[in-house]
Amino acid sequence: MTLARLQPRRRLNLTPDFDRFFDSFLRGSDEDASAPANWIPATDVLETETDLLVQIELPGMSKDDIKINLDNGVLTIQGEKKPAVEENQNRSHRSERVYGRFARSFALASEVEEDKIQAGFDSGVLTLTLPKAKASMSREIKIA
Repeated sequence: MTLARLQPRRRLNLTPDFDRFFDSFLRGSDEDASAPANWIPATDVLETETDLLVQIELPGMSKDDIKINLDNGVLTIQGEKKPAVEENQNRSHRSERVYGRFARSFALASEVEEDKIQAGFDSGVLTLTLPKAKASMSREIKIA
């Protein structure tokens, strides 16, 4: 009689595989110029009393690779992250970093002062400060 060690099944996590499948299906061919983004960088949108703050993680990118546009209350951030080395030069044993185009758009709930928007890029994090217009700031109303 042979004893076999019981090895509990690892928990299956199919979500990333399904996401990758549907992304590739919706994206179509990589040569298609109208294809949507290849990756979606992590983003935080925060609000203070006076500003909207948008922080987006863009490691390995330079500020020259990023375009920011505000049109009719929709903020769009887009760019492309390119590989540091050519794929043909080295044999890859494992590659987990993501490259390609991205585009993120946000409909702003508040009106902002477009001429006072500030953008900073530090340690791979893009931070946008969008000052709220005076009319869109909340204020307390006293009862007479």
